[in-house]
Amino acid sequence: MGDNFNLVLEKIFGINPDSDNDEILKKLDNEIKSEKRINTFVHKNEDENEIVINFSPDENTNKITNLCIAAGLPNDDFDRAEKIYKSIVKEAGNDYNYTLQGVANTGSYAQYAGIMAEGSVNNQQVLTYNSYGLKSFTEFNGNEFLGYKIGILYYLNGAFSKNLGSIQIYNELVNEGVINKGNISGRYRSGDTIKTSNMKAVIFKILNRLLELDESEVEELVENHFNPLIVERKMRFIDKYQQYLNNNGDYLINYIMSYNIPARLFPHIGSSYFVDASLKQSESGISPALMNRIEELEEDRLDSLINPHYECFQPYVLLKAGANGETALNRSGSKPQIGNICSNVSLDYLKALVKDIVLDLEKKDKDILKKLFRYHRIQGSSAMLEVIKDRLRYSMFLQKKTAEYNLYKSEYFKENRDLFNENDKIYLLDEAVLEQLESRMSKEELNQLYQWELTGEGIFLILCGKEESEDENSGKQDDSIIEYHGSDSKQKFDNSEERLKLESNEPSRNRIYGSSRQGRYIEELDNEYLLKDEDAYQFNNSQGAGFEILSENTSPERKIKIDGRDISIEY
Repeated sequence: MGDNFNLVLEKIFGINPDSDNDEILKKLDNEIKSEKRINTFVHKNEDENEIVINFSPDENTNKITNLCIAAGLPNDDFDRAEKIYKSIVKEAGNDYNYTLQGVANTGSYAQYAGIMAEGSVNNQQVLTYNSYGLKSFTEFNGNEFLGYKIGILYYLNGAFSKNLGSIQIYNELVNEGVINKGNISGRYRSGDTIKTSNMKAVIFKILNRLLELDESEVEELVENHFNPLIVERKMRFIDKYQQYLNNNGDYLINYIMSYNIPARLFPHIGSSYFVDASLKQSESGISPALMNRIEELEEDRLDSLINPHYECFQPYVLLKAGANGETALNRSGSKPQIGNICSNVSLDYLKALVKDIVLDLEKKDKDILKKLFRYHRIQGSSAMLEVIKDRLRYSMFLQKKTAEYNLYKSEYFKENRDLFNENDKIYLLDEAVLEQLESRMSKEELNQLYQWELTGEGIFLILCGKEESEDENSGKQDDSIIEYHGSDSKQKFDNSEERLKLESNEPSRNRIYGSSRQGRYIEELDNEYLLKDEDAYQFNNSQGAGFEILSENTSPERKIKIDGRDISIEY
């Protein structure tokens, strides 16, 4: 593993894997003894007969739980999660539909609580977001019988002392009849508890064979480190998980961002989906492409691959019919229902992102609006979108998702290659958004992302424009402000409407804006713009920029109207 990957592991686990054993043991001792707390937020919806339980970590939660999950050692946090859920169900009753939710390691709490309630809660669903998977809890490995510190140490280093390996311990436990069919055998358990004295005796016997230690040292090792609670939690979890599989359970759902290292590093139980890759089913493990990114990124960029970024899921939630585009599907490949995670980000999010990119460009290039308008006039309505897509490509380059070679497609960025540098803003969903813009959106949807408006007051670029309601008294629709990526000041942007005025030359009476025609004007063929009875030209500002009146048949003395408003004096 490279230096960056070791740094990533240190950020996740709080421990440098390259540290010596004594240093790791000291660090683990401090972490394990520190006080931890799980917060839950419960929302009861009587109309829908639903109770939603969100698991949330305490601000001071340390990273020992992450290590315990990786090493397959259920700690006290999971007991707390189980008890919290059971107490809520006991108080509210079993007639509700329960939804458990969590992010990162709190998603692991939600899954643990859900599995431990298998068979006792009638209707439940567990939704996790960039969660740490619990596959390590579904089978014994051998290190569970060594306690937290030594069990974790083995996970990190691969060895505790001479000739000690979890595989050897596991095989010996099978040979001694402690483990049968992947779980604790009936000889060493009584219901949900283990026969501690019997198990300690056989563990002493096994370690005495495997370790080059005196019997007194082995006895001290077992007395000081064997923790029956770890074994019992895992034993009960395996029981319940097997029951879940036997019942064809389908209520464990993991939503994952494909770039999130912890969500990829910890194998999952249940069904898992890459939200930023059209909800295709996810694969466990760090892909070669992601590993290359990890090693190529600068240290200050690594956090973007580690943080759970729960807010990145927000744009994928369907808030109203059609809001995420006509091609949006849910995880089952069907038309999504309100509240579903979709394969597309919403059009509202795309509009807000376009606005953020344009405003950022405007800070760097004072003539950007003129250039965008020129591209729009000469190349068509999609020309500005190519600039937006190039900015997303540059964000991908900063995150090592793509090479610099042949990076830009638009004329603007080809002419302004030095406009950005490595310190500029990244967009976490850049690749997913770019793919959606290029392959899953209709022309009509793309045209909604921004509008040029030509009026008597001037030329405006409308960003995050709000549609007028059909009810004249209700004003504009969707006038609530939504902030995206709000927890990160460097990432956040919102969907508030922005009207940017193009600073242009004084208008000429010999130039008409508002026409969809691009060719030379011929009055005899004009059955669209000329109002002979009023001796005026009539245009609609939604038609885009028009043409110059060059024909000898046109009269600059005629009135000019846009949307019925006479602008002759201004023009």
